[in-house]
Amino acid sequence: MSLDIRIEKDTRNGVTRIHLGKSLDSETAPKLDKVIEDETAMPLKALILDMKDLDYISSAGIRSVMKALRVLKTNDGRLILANRQPQIVKVFEIMLSLPDLKVFANDQELDGYLDRMQAKARQ
Repeated sequence: MSLDIRIEKDTRNGVTRIHLGKSLDSETAPKLDKVIEDETAMPLKALILDMKDLDYISSAGIRSVMKALRVLKTNDGRLILANRQPQIVKVFEIMLSLPDLKVFANDQELDGYLDRMQAKARQ
């Protein structure tokens, strides 16, 4: 799938909003990583990932979000996740409930599980 990205900057307040659409997965996560890298080259007070139009997120997408969190924390900035759809909320709930527990043999197994949970949340 593809990933739609639209960026809004409020330079006066040090806030950037990145609107995400379609799919954030192993194929599209590097695109988001690059955008985040570019946007955080100068410290921000806040980076907002607006997920209103995001239909799907995989473990690679979660890694991109966590990478952004680390970069922002290093520079005393905040990462804000806005407008998450129910299936995206479900993935974050799953990931937060298992932070140190390795349940899955590999990324494919984890992504398969996340796929099933997102499909359930959409229903």
